[in-house]
Amino acid sequence: MNRSAIALEAIRSRIFSGNLRPGDHISIPHLTKELGISRQPLNEALKKLASLKIVEIIPQVGSIVTKPEKEDVVNFLYIFSAIESAIFGRAAEVAQPEELENLDKMITNDFEKWTEAKTDTDKSEIYRRHNRNFHTGVHTVARSTIMTDISYPLWDRMDFYITVAIGAHSFAPRLPDAFEEHRKILVAISSKDVNKVRRLTEEHVQSFINEIS
Repeated sequence: MNRSAIALEAIRSRIFSGNLRPGDHISIPHLTKELGISRQPLNEALKKLASLKIVEIIPQVGSIVTKPEKEDVVNFLYIFSAIESAIFGRAAEVAQPEELENLDKMITNDFEKWTEAKTDTDKSEIYRRHNRNFHTGVHTVARSTIMTDISYPLWDRMDFYITVAIGAHSFAPRLPDAFEEHRKILVAISSKDVNKVRRLTEEHVQSFINEIS
């Protein structure tokens, strides 16, 4: 892992863990000392995060964690829903049974971890990781490099909006339903019911939009 990648992961982990909250200033001198790297890779990492709207770089001020408006989050989720619906529909056409069995096992294992977690923070983090792994797992079985190339850069922004900017703990009461929605989507993919897959995927994302709105 090169220095820019190390810097990027260090800043991401601080944001997604809640150590850096929306509106917080990101201290370059502190990070250079803590990570033992120069300012250049940190600046490159911040530019990458700025391109994802996770960080805002303000001249003469520095870099801060973005504080997005709810309208921005909702608009993003509508776009995300359309992209995911297309990819999941394609998965229903080409996915192999053994691949879907692995995804089903992942849902079961992750839900068990979720039920055993003691705090809303832990539950939210388990779901965040599960959600990303489930969606990207479906991307893999869809076998569409073009679709994946379009959707992959959106995931850090998705995680940021759901987990950090809005606060995933607010979604905690509906997370059991979210796990079940993933399983229903997977069953529809197994049945090769493209229209049902697309409808269930859009409804799944819409449920989060409803929580925000």
